[in-house]
Amino acid sequence: MQRAFKRDEEKLVDAWECEVWVCNCGYTLPEEHDGSCGIWEQVGTVPGGEWATAYSKAATLPHGRVWGRYLPTGKAVAVFEHIAGGGLCAGCWRRHQVTHTEHVIEPDTGLCRPCIEVEKRRGPYTRTPDGREFMCEECRVSFRRTHESTAYAEGRDPDSRLYRSALDVAREDTTR
Repeated sequence: MQRAFKRDEEKLVDAWECEVWVCNCGYTLPEEHDGSCGIWEQVGTVPGGEWATAYSKAATLPHGRVWGRYLPTGKAVAVFEHIAGGGLCAGCWRRHQVTHTEHVIEPDTGLCRPCIEVEKRRGPYTRTPDGREFMCEECRVSFRRTHESTAYAEGRDPDSRLYRSALDVAREDTTR
């Protein structure tokens, strides 16, 4: 039985490949990579079993993505993303949008200072219950604390994979 399971697992891994893509929009500032990037260039492909290698390669790029492609159907799904430097932390940006209703434009820069400050807080691509998003350390710690207290109050163990860097979790998975 164990041997049959191992063969099925190998077949499933062989059915996937990971494509590494880099943003080629010409942006020079990390905060410009705000979800509007539209020009991508494929820089590598690895077999599905080597997905951690693809994640690590994307993490060295200024803005990189890994797409998992299911070979029998050709369907692809984004499984990892990395943007170097500052930018939008999803949690900070949601809070900021609720509390900051009017932009205060500075005449010398033409930018809104409160928006600039919150945009500098993007953290790593982090595992969340709804998938993954960029989270700064302050938001990650806060969400993790809430997740743990809720889990303990409900009499269950918190998920050790949630609210941690997706790259760190991937690296741990390869050692299991």
